[in-house]
Amino acid sequence: MDINTNIWMQVKAVLRTKLTSVSINTWFNDTELLSIAGNRAVIYSPVDYKRATIEAKYTDKIRDSFNELFAEEFEVVIVGQKDDPGSPARETGQKNTLLNDFTFEN
Repeated sequence: MDINTNIWMQVKAVLRTKLTSVSINTWFNDTELLSIAGNRAVIYSPVDYKRATIEAKYTDKIRDSFNELFAEEFEVVIVGQKDDPGSPARETGQKNTLLNDFTFEN
């Protein structure tokens, strides 16, 4: 287990004291800690709807959990699939042009 996975498991353990198990299982089951540098933690959620919900409703609780664990003030950034540099569209620099490829003129 790498260090980011270990830290994220500890953060989620703290979150479990603040949230219901349903909330943890629904919103955080497929999240991961991408990086932690200085006092900045980057959390990844592969589903953009979940990312938006986590960002809107749980960022403060995540930040508080990091602060509790490390006894320091943290900045928490939530990123999703559209922000993932490893996604196929980002690697090739291509956009989805399906709708632009089909016109009534063809």
